[in-house]
Amino acid sequence: MDSGAARHRAEHGTSVSDSAAPHLKDDNGRVRDILDIFKRQGALLDGHFLLSSGLHSAQYLQCARVLMDTSIASDLGAQLAARLTAAGVKPDVVVAPAMGGIVVGHEVARGFGCRSIFTEREGTSMTLRRGFTLEKDEAVVIVEDVVTTGKSTREVIAVVEAVGGRVIGIASVVDRVRGGPQRGEEWFLGPLRKPLEDRRRFLECGSLPSVRRGFGSREARITPRRLSDVEDRPGHNQRVTLSYDGYGFAGFQAQAKDKGRTIQQDVEAAIQRIQDGVFVRVEGSGRTDQGVHALGQVISFRAQRKWPENELARALNSTLPRDIRAMGSSPVPGDFHARRSAISKHYRYLLDVCDTQHAVRRRYAGHTGFRLDHGVIDQVAALFLGQKDFASLRNTGTDVTTTVRQVTRSEVHWDDSTMVFDVEADGFLRRMVRAMVGGLISAGRGASTVAELVQALERGDRSQWPAPAGPEGLYLVSVRY
Repeated sequence: MDSGAARHRAEHGTSVSDSAAPHLKDDNGRVRDILDIFKRQGALLDGHFLLSSGLHSAQYLQCARVLMDTSIASDLGAQLAARLTAAGVKPDVVVAPAMGGIVVGHEVARGFGCRSIFTEREGTSMTLRRGFTLEKDEAVVIVEDVVTTGKSTREVIAVVEAVGGRVIGIASVVDRVRGGPQRGEEWFLGPLRKPLEDRRRFLECGSLPSVRRGFGSREARITPRRLSDVEDRPGHNQRVTLSYDGYGFAGFQAQAKDKGRTIQQDVEAAIQRIQDGVFVRVEGSGRTDQGVHALGQVISFRAQRKWPENELARALNSTLPRDIRAMGSSPVPGDFHARRSAISKHYRYLLDVCDTQHAVRRRYAGHTGFRLDHGVIDQVAALFLGQKDFASLRNTGTDVTTTVRQVTRSEVHWDDSTMVFDVEADGFLRRMVRAMVGGLISAGRGASTVAELVQALERGDRSQWPAPAGPEGLYLVSVRY
């Protein structure tokens, strides 16, 4: 084995501390091997592959599939930014080549609190994407997802320098520059200080597996490594509680502009305005769907400066649209994360039970014209309590590791002719609360029996559970930490 491997392990280690992100741990709290993360994403392939570099490989790691998980991409980008910062690198802009580098380049730029742009290939030439520019002497970090020979990286360096930019660092999630399969040397995926050219050095990034291939024997084996600690991102961690009217939004999560307005994009635009044009990505406690409202959605993000209690909320309200309000804000410890730090979430559903619903209520409460049996509804609400597998309430196509959730509150009370359903749990599947309300309505009007719902819940078959209620009556009330 190359002596560089020993130096690499001595400098960076092979384990992750208890502060690693929760989604990188198994159910027993142990840190997952990085290869397990790739396997769980379906991103580790065995066989014979001709790489775009022209080299042959017995394994293929699909970084793009891993980076599709926004949590993993976010943590890798944060780690790259933190380690580059520790190495004394502070860029004005991050540049990544299309297509593979765009995601991780964006996440690294988020970590630095700077902008990201990308290059693309036109014919045989690499060039900046149309509309992107660099100022003279702007400090640039080049980020890629995978580097094998360094050819595209050298091309990006040439593009940056041709327009007057100054390359101060290069980083890659997966780095195969050291050695190669045809020489039987070791491939290193992760932190390296390998010169790309005499005047360029690859800087550190998060540890990923090293892959050793004995080419002559056609033997391929993988030496597991683990992600090193995710270090604090640059900036000041802030928590903001939001209230919003979900009508007119395509949901919380940012989407393509042609999909409509989203809460996340409007909030990020507001933050960018109060930060003199610096963009940051916010993390929400949950992704409310189209038409769903919030009284206490929580977001977290890294601000350029530390804002005193509620001052950030006031600043945001001066520029947010009127259908989104910041109800409060505060600085929080660096390891606080709006979603991963949450202990439980509380949702409420309002259902008007009447022949004709008032017109002004149509966007803010569900409606049924059926008479509902209050006693039966109480029985169904009680079914949801405790730790259960809610697979039968899962929205079709939902991709989650487990459908088991712990429900600590599930109760119904009545406000005149309006049914108010409150439910709290350690987590919710997509449209799970609306499916719960669908079950309440179905049993309450006699279309289903309590026994049938019990059976459907036990079998985990979505087709046996009643249709979900509409989104207009659903509110994210609060998040507990």
